[in-house]
Amino acid sequence: MARTVSILIPLYNAQHLIDDTVRKLVDFLAAQEMDYEILFLDDGSSDGTKELLSRRAANNPRIRCFYGEINRGLGASLRGLSQEARGEVLIYCDADLPFGVEIIAVLLRAIRECDCAVASRYAGTQSHVRSLRWLASRMYYFLCRLLFAIPVADIGSGTVAVKKEALARLHLTSDGFGIHAELYVKAARQGLLINEIPGVVVEGRAGTFRIRRHAVPVLQETLRLWQDLAISR
Repeated sequence: MARTVSILIPLYNAQHLIDDTVRKLVDFLAAQEMDYEILFLDDGSSDGTKELLSRRAANNPRIRCFYGEINRGLGASLRGLSQEARGEVLIYCDADLPFGVEIIAVLLRAIRECDCAVASRYAGTQSHVRSLRWLASRMYYFLCRLLFAIPVADIGSGTVAVKKEALARLHLTSDGFGIHAELYVKAARQGLLINEIPGVVVEGRAGTFRIRRHAVPVLQETLRLWQDLAISR
């Protein structure tokens, strides 16, 4: 496994998740006997996320927290966290740990042979995906296949390992959920190796993406990415 692993977790109004997420991550990572850190970024939450997070971090030197004054979006949060990370391997996880904590060990094994490893609901697994979520994700996947020939089936996986040195080459710019497609498109164009790893979603974990709130901004970011890449050719 990598000498140092940085777990990156963006948060927005996630007060109800913090205690469970911190406990599971710390218990699992400590049992793996690896050098790790957990980085949280509170993206301008309006609930008690910031205060609760500060209390949990005060008791564990491996937890580092950052706080945004306004909600800037997933992409902006991940860029900020990746710049602060000290690990050779970065693992981005949604705050609700949709694939559970055990997927971390799976991704760390996989990343030895590639530059980016993606936990996937659609890579030969039997994950239960709600019908509306499945339909939306498949429509978005086919759009990205059409625009970019994107090499990943579960674009919005929410659980991704990437080598820090590889990520630094991509110069990501998306502020929202469009960061997912941008990561894979630019990685493929840089010749980086991406492996999609089968993973089973933990029952009852729906993820942080909300179709009504995020679908239109994601489409806008994706089309802007397509335009920018076309111009830069």
